[in-house]
Amino acid sequence: MASENDLISSSLKPARLDIIPDCLASPCILTLDRWEWGMMFYIRVDLAGSYHAYPHVGGPFKTLEEVYSAIECDLKQRQDPKITMPQPEDTQVDYVVRQCLYWPDGKRKKRFNVDERRDRRRLLVQALVDKYNDYIGDLAYELKNIVHYESVCVRDAYKVTYHINFTTKIKGTEELDCRMDELFFAEVTCDIKTGERKFVVSCFCRIHPIDNGRCHGCNAKHPNAAVYSPGQADACFPFGASNMVREDCDEDPVAEEKRLRIFYEKMGFNKPGYIEKQRMVPSRLLAWKL
Repeated sequence: MASENDLISSSLKPARLDIIPDCLASPCILTLDRWEWGMMFYIRVDLAGSYHAYPHVGGPFKTLEEVYSAIECDLKQRQDPKITMPQPEDTQVDYVVRQCLYWPDGKRKKRFNVDERRDRRRLLVQALVDKYNDYIGDLAYELKNIVHYESVCVRDAYKVTYHINFTTKIKGTEELDCRMDELFFAEVTCDIKTGERKFVVSCFCRIHPIDNGRCHGCNAKHPNAAVYSPGQADACFPFGASNMVREDCDEDPVAEEKRLRIFYEKMGFNKPGYIEKQRMVPSRLLAWKL
């Protein structure tokens, strides 16, 4: 976990973004991954030194410790005991399958069409937009749509780089008036070598109609006059990561429950006393992917 000093120093001594017209003052965004909830919390610091969490859990906060405490309190309040605790009428398989199908707050687990508190991509971009608003001293821009969110192959094998296009609208404009929408480009990088869950914003700027920056294997629209890490044809994704988009969709709920019941019955979860020993196994077995 990154320290509070790391985040503060990134505000006082930002990366060299001064040559970019519309850059961010503080490039660092911390993360807190609560995999058992299927959630990623993003934490940014504003120019006044206050901390903001995404999804919202109150605040702004004065310290990181306050942020972490608020997150734990928020999750505890949202916990549904019918999901997290065995019920009197439960069979052992009932309890295990229910944990596989639902998050601790009772929301159905889905690969796609996630609820707004689990939409990791939108939460991150929202933090970027708020950082930009803070930098320009105005709250004029609202996030509208994410157009592209892509992993980029770079030569540094220990960094995961994302190129993002998104549109914003100015507050007060009509929702259907697309003429006022502005397209932005952002580059964020996560250094997986250090083990710190921290994104660094290395580029953030408007996209103009004439822009056509180059980047191998990336469908995002890139700026001409900005510094970013273009994708390399001879580079590989770190540790076998891929930019391929999965084509599968969420399984039919009835079919999914039936499949899980058969699976855990074969594993022996219907044996007496097994649930007491393996209560947390289903949560660890399930992978959450964007």
